[in-house]
Amino acid sequence: MFLSKMKIVLKDVYHQINYKHDEYEKLRNQTESLLNDISKFSKDSFEGTVLIDAGWDNPNYWLRLTMIRAALGLHSAQEIGLLGPFRRKEQRGTLKRISITNIFDYFKKSKDFSKSSSEIAKKLYQSLNQPEDILKWSLPFDIPPDFLYDYILKRQKYAFVKIDDVRLINRIQFFLNCAFAADYLIKRFKPKLVISSHAVGWLFPLVWVALKNKVKVIFPYGDAGVFRFWQINQIADIYNVMTRPTHKTFLRTSEKQKILLQETGKNCLRKRLHGKTDNLGAIYAYSKAKARINKIQVCTQFGWDGNKRIVAVYASNWFDFPHTLGMSHFRDFHDWIMVTLEKAKENKNVNWLFKAHPCDQWYGGITLKDIINVDKYDHIQLVPGDWNGAALIEVIDAIVTYHGTIGLEATATGKPVLVADKGWYEGWGFVKYPHSREEYLQSLDENWWEDMDLEENAKLAQIFAGWYWGRPSWQKDFLLEDDSRQWEIYKNIPNLLENNKEVIGKEIETIRSWFESSYPHYHTYKMMQTDKYIV
Repeated sequence: MFLSKMKIVLKDVYHQINYKHDEYEKLRNQTESLLNDISKFSKDSFEGTVLIDAGWDNPNYWLRLTMIRAALGLHSAQEIGLLGPFRRKEQRGTLKRISITNIFDYFKKSKDFSKSSSEIAKKLYQSLNQPEDILKWSLPFDIPPDFLYDYILKRQKYAFVKIDDVRLINRIQFFLNCAFAADYLIKRFKPKLVISSHAVGWLFPLVWVALKNKVKVIFPYGDAGVFRFWQINQIADIYNVMTRPTHKTFLRTSEKQKILLQETGKNCLRKRLHGKTDNLGAIYAYSKAKARINKIQVCTQFGWDGNKRIVAVYASNWFDFPHTLGMSHFRDFHDWIMVTLEKAKENKNVNWLFKAHPCDQWYGGITLKDIINVDKYDHIQLVPGDWNGAALIEVIDAIVTYHGTIGLEATATGKPVLVADKGWYEGWGFVKYPHSREEYLQSLDENWWEDMDLEENAKLAQIFAGWYWGRPSWQKDFLLEDDSRQWEIYKNIPNLLENNKEVIGKEIETIRSWFESSYPHYHTYKMMQTDKYIV
């Protein structure tokens, strides 16, 4: 644990040192000058007040925000930049350089409500006997308590909320401070639109209060190089976070498009499994992990009967906001892993592998081997960290996951997958989806894969993958680097903008059309407008 904490500290120091280098200062100023010009691209105008979160200081976020500002003509609106708790000097500087001069200190204002929130936090804390009690709390403004649970979990960087944490009451109070400050903001400025970098953590109260007051919220997300913007028009959609096609959208798709999307999906998956993508999770799963293994080697190493099936359980990162997609069957990922492990201990008809999430290496903190001990069980083992992810998929016979991308990747290669709960792809029917905790646990006792049409499931997963990881052919080489590269991104943004002016214009027009349509997910909407795709 000490080494993990030191790794996090050293990583922060590294980024601070590199950021302070003159090269990054100059590149940042140059980039933000270009972003300021692009933000005034649209001749359209937006009437009303727009609250803009500046609390997540990342080059790609400022670029994605710029695209939305340009598409909606926000330069004509009353834009108010909201300062968050971290890198405040940089936030303020960027806001001014991109012509957002009206700045409100959201973080400082939240402290004004410490007195009123302190009493509430104290009462909640005194009622706490076990972590799951948090999920039963009644919070101001009817904020779902699972988002408070996730905020605390992220701050603690642990597998479950530690109720003996000496800073726990302060974390609760800060979250409540943000809620009261959000209420103040919405009432004072009466915005027509809120733009937030995230829908989790300390920003969630602002998102929730805005939606409660019928204010639209846009999230300039991005992943796998493309814009994955999300707009929420009603509070009921708060768990609809992942930008993905729904099964209803699939059913309305022409047969021609399905064939093209399937081929695109195959190419995307081939590229991903061969470690050729810039996505952080894929890099750690398929690129950094080099060791190639086969089933004979695995069975020999662990002394297993090669005729028995191997079932792999793919853990999630413990504190990466487990409730974001509407978790209901389990308290958190730790609860899920522990009951799954108990079932694995009982079921000796198969051999079990438990695999830590690849991004544990990036996030630091606690990982799978710190939580579970399988030394007493000959039929259960932990996956070594250097095993290549693509080779592992070939070795195993079935996969269990909560809602990880492995469910999509493995299904597309013909493997059966069981998910533990609601996620972002179970509605398509290509994975086994139990509708309750009890049904999930019962499945672990059975050969749940026997009634699955693996060929049809693979086809559906490939189409889904094409929709999710593919992109319209007109987008060409306009791809963003992974957000995790942080300040290094400033080195390439100027050339990216200069070399893709025509594509940027098309992107801005499409964003404007998407906003007017009220369709929740931008990337899916963009893919719906074409039948020519690239990877």
